[in-house]
This record gives sequence, structure tokens and C-alpha cells, in this order.
Amino acid sequence: MDQRKFYTEWRKNNKTFEGAEDAWFAGAGGKSLFESPALKQYGTNVVDQIPGQNRPAPAAAATGNSVTLPDGRIKTFPNAAAANQFKKAAGL
Repeated sequence: MDQRKFYTEWRKNNKTFEGAEDAWFAGAGGKSLFESPALKQYGTNVVDQIPGQNRPAPAAAATGNSVTLPDGRIKTFPNAAAANQFKKAAGL
């Protein structure tokens, strides 16, 4: 939604889409999904960002308390309700 709004405003103000993509990724489009207020609490751990340091899937994965992210990482939550809230906020 934010991207669509950005491009609409860009076109309105500049009468062209030229440069819009670069401007989008230089600003809000270049930020992590987890920087948004709704998802900030679920941000990544620094260890999770180190290549080759992937942790094994936690045992909670079988209980429905975890969510597999598009990049393959698994986020574990204290309960299924928290996992579902995250999935809804992330659009997964």
C-alpha cells in the first residue's frame, strides 16, 4: 500500500515515473519489513543475519508456534495466537 501511494504521489508531482523506483528504494522501499511499527517487535537477531550461522528449527515448529519467513528462516513465538498475529501483520 505504501509503495502504491508513493508512486501515485510521485507521478502527481513529477508528471512521470522516471526516477520513482530509485527514490522509492532510497527511502521507505529500502527498509526492512521488520522496521515497520507493526513488525518491529519481531525483528531479527544479529546472529540470525550471519551467513552460515543458521540455527536448527526449534521443536516448537511442529506445534504451530512458528512461522517460516520467505527467506527460509523460522521465527518461533510463545503461542499460536502470537504466530498468527505476526503472519497477519506480515501478510504471510
